[in-house]
Amino acid sequence: MRERLSAAIITLNEGNNISRCLESIGSWVDEIVVVDSGSTDQTVQIAEKAGARVYHNPWSGYARQWERAIELCACPWVLLMAADTVVDRELAEGINNALASPGETRGYVVMYKHFFLGKWIQHCGWYPAPVLQLFRKDSVRVIKREVHESFTVEPYIVKSLMKGHMEHYTYHSLRQYIEKFNRYTDLDAIEMMKNNPPFTDKDMLFAGLRKFNDMYFSQRGFNDGLHGLILCLLSAVYDILVRAKYLELKGDFKQQGDI
Repeated sequence: MRERLSAAIITLNEGNNISRCLESIGSWVDEIVVVDSGSTDQTVQIAEKAGARVYHNPWSGYARQWERAIELCACPWVLLMAADTVVDRELAEGINNALASPGETRGYVVMYKHFFLGKWIQHCGWYPAPVLQLFRKDSVRVIKREVHESFTVEPYIVKSLMKGHMEHYTYHSLRQYIEKFNRYTDLDAIEMMKNNPPFTDKDMLFAGLRKFNDMYFSQRGFNDGLHGLILCLLSAVYDILVRAKYLELKGDFKQQGDI
């Protein structure tokens, strides 16, 4: 018999995604904890109907939302899931087997399959994508960032679950990508302000060129066809825009009418 496991999910208007997520875990985890930050769609109702314990927590940043979700979990082990992710059968089996005899292990890395505009991206640095997603509640620590937060465990005794995947249906449309693109670049620029790195106009340009070269050529993004090309171009623009927004936050761009 394996050790008890909670699944933790944070949500905001995830009505189009969360059913698939919950269906992939509902039959084998011991509890599902959803922390919602004010959904106005059917997210909460769908989660409650699926048997999840739903809590409301006003948005306080990604890292804090995850911390709150972990705090509310009652089981010794926690599996983090975004609402647009799905645990496939092989990974579910691997998790159950691992928690049957974890020994001194404090965390497990799972392999992600990221989908972009409906296609599994197998290159561009998007695969394989190992992420520490399963851990003992009493050992985890959140590494705080404005966006792209991460997790570690102490002591760092970690194993990898090599079979199965966490499927991530990240961007369904270019409209959705651009909406997240704008929000995430804002947050990354704020994060950059904390370190206040100096760079020139050329550094900004070369950051985009390096990103495209790394993803499209070094990481063989061209093997993902048109999807890969679009993703690599957008990722390059992302890096440029983060730096431009950082300069804007610093006040390097004069407002109209300024002398």
